[in-house]
Amino acid sequence: DLCTKLERKVKGAVDHAVRFLQAFESLQRVSTSVDEGLRFLIHHKNILDSELGPRERGLAAQELLEDREMLRLVIDIMDRKDHEIRMISVCLPPYSYIVKRGNERIGNLTIEEDFVDDLRELKADDMSDKLHSDDPMVRIRPAADIRCLVAILNHLIKATPWRKEVRMLRVRATLNQPSVTICVAMATAGPTSSYEYISSVLPVRPYIAGMEASSKSPQTNEPPDASGNVSASASGPQDGPCVAPGQCGDCRHARVVHGGHSQFYLCQRASEDDRYSRYPRLPMLDCRGAEPASDLKVNPRHRPGYHT
Repeated sequence: DLCTKLERKVKGAVDHAVRFLQAFESLQRVSTSVDEGLRFLIHHKNILDSELGPRERGLAAQELLEDREMLRLVIDIMDRKDHEIRMISVCLPPYSYIVKRGNERIGNLTIEEDFVDDLRELKADDMSDKLHSDDPMVRIRPAADIRCLVAILNHLIKATPWRKEVRMLRVRATLNQPSVTICVAMATAGPTSSYEYISSVLPVRPYIAGMEASSKSPQTNEPPDASGNVSASASGPQDGPCVAPGQCGDCRHARVVHGGHSQFYLCQRASEDDRYSRYPRLPMLDCRGAEPASDLKVNPRHRPGYHT
């Protein structure tokens, strides 16, 4: 009986050391590119504390707001871009041997930032010597640090207030990008100033061209000059506010085309002479090729107002 009890104790101690040694070797496979992110998370380990957690989250969030590169590293960890971190998140062996599934609470967070250095510098034999040391403090400390690091990573990966905070920081960082700033301007600055801002930073779009046509001086549909430059009226169909057609309203070469939400004029002379714009800007007040339809007998299909 005594031999059996002794054998069980020895076997339990060996199994305990072997499992943590396997977990340590697996953690060494985490990419070195996120080492600074790991140091940051370890530095703010009190986020896991039920009492100090809210205050620590606020401090960590403020640091991430001021350091975009660190925020990117933390987001990469949260998104499990590293293969080994994905193994931790689903609690596959060897991690399933040392931690419970879910967000395990650690009572004593003993881990320090220098544990990341141990991951990169210590070999398996060195860690094995620590796990089998005669000194209880030396023997227990590595195992506690490994469990703490796994718990810290899981607290960021799983559905926790800390993960929600980091996701909000990602959204805030995205909103500060120029492309999103345009959308925010549209939503907050009002229609007039929004379109003015967008037209200054983006290529001309149909709906912007329509607004410009109704507010700026009339455009012309002239052939190119001697240098071969086409007039500024060469543009696509106008989509937006309906404006007065000008000469196109009574031109035998103009046809009205109705779209789903707008209408525009099609110049048939453009198919015969590419110097004319196929879809002229409106209102058209100075077109050299305009021929009033009221003076001629023309096909009804050519008259303004004909629906295609």
